[in-house]
Amino acid sequence: MLLFPDVGSDDPSYTFVEFLRKDQEMLAKAVSVRAEISDLNSVRESATIEIQESWERSIRRDVLVNGNLYLLGGKGHVLGLNLASMRLFLFRLPDGVQQLHRMGNIELLRAGDSGLYLIHLKGFQIHVWFRASDSDIGGGNWELVDNICLGESFGQFAEPNWESGDALVALHRVEDNAEVFLRVDRVIFHIHIMNRTVNKVFEMSPEAYRYFDIFPFMMLWPPPFPQLRHNHDQDQ
Repeated sequence: MLLFPDVGSDDPSYTFVEFLRKDQEMLAKAVSVRAEISDLNSVRESATIEIQESWERSIRRDVLVNGNLYLLGGKGHVLGLNLASMRLFLFRLPDGVQQLHRMGNIELLRAGDSGLYLIHLKGFQIHVWFRASDSDIGGGNWELVDNICLGESFGQFAEPNWESGDALVALHRVEDNAEVFLRVDRVIFHIHIMNRTVNKVFEMSPEAYRYFDIFPFMMLWPPPFPQLRHNHDQDQ
């Protein structure tokens, strides 16, 4: 994975980090690249760490806070890497929280420079957990800081079959400004956690909903277009 400098930074370099696993052991390698020049002789490598559980890493779930890189992938743990010391460490998810196999039910989110949030979807409930981060070991214990009932937040968008539990609900993207993109069956919703607003974004066809991803970006709407200039000579 590539780690870029913060927006507005004068540092033109970036860091390439690779995680390697063999059997029950994992290690990390990192190399800095500056002005398209990399020194492969300066690759830094961590010591191995033992991981007992299966690990299915998703690149969307990597979060960098205060020099610590956090990854989801294990059923019950978060993997951390301190980039300065190249030290790997593990800590448990909150009690009662597990990452479901091939299901979008948890996402990590940066909480400024103070730590990280864990967004946990359980049915039509979103639980928001916070964990403080320091420069080395990844911080203290998880604290539940918010709980959202989606049935109340959706209002007019709610469907009758949601109460029966038959609907497929999954997280597909969590942005740094506490915005969540949630899929309910074939419909994508945008939810702002802080003010509880919900907007229907898109409804997919039955053929397309299995093969998609979400890449949100901000833009002016309606987009500005340059004024057309008519060439009178060409018109004649």
